[in-house]
Amino acid sequence: MSNLYCKTKNGEVFKVWSDNPSEQTMNVYPVEDIFDAESTNTTAIDYHDIACVDSNFPLLSSLPTPFLTNLKVGQWSLSFSKLKDVVTITALHDGSPVSDVQADLGGDEELFYRLTSRSIENDYRVSGDVDAILVKETVRLANWEIEVISDEDNHLNVYCRNIVSDSLAELSVTDENSETDKFCIVITDSAYLH
Repeated sequence: MSNLYCKTKNGEVFKVWSDNPSEQTMNVYPVEDIFDAESTNTTAIDYHDIACVDSNFPLLSSLPTPFLTNLKVGQWSLSFSKLKDVVTITALHDGSPVSDVQADLGGDEELFYRLTSRSIENDYRVSGDVDAILVKETVRLANWEIEVISDEDNHLNVYCRNIVSDSLAELSVTDENSETDKFCIVITDSAYLH
């Protein structure tokens, strides 16, 4: 059992029973419960659903909710969160299923993703070129600099750089063969991997 608490992105605070880095989850139970190994039920929460973790319950409870950065870039809605040394980026495109086009446009010392949606691809089929306005934003989370660009084709280009390390690692990405309404990218500085 740990002395940690976690706050989820929807504002709930739990006591942490265990941290499971290999599964990218934490097992938690309600703060008001006294833990009993025989009767207390724990719940597994994915890292990408956790806003922050701390041993200081009053501090954690007082943090604003949600404890993450939200951003609108063109027709894309993005959220960025950080838990320990793991960054999660979630992308949505106006309720349309999102997928990675697997373009290899990233440079050295960065991770790159180029996202599209079913509605963008349907627009291409119907009208040809989209000719959208280029929108560019940069988000900083600790040592990470994440540049997001909604380009003239409405695709979302995501460039992830760590400003203190060139040893980056992708922990997970939404399966590129499935179209889902939200696309999640989970990355870390691989020097922190165990």
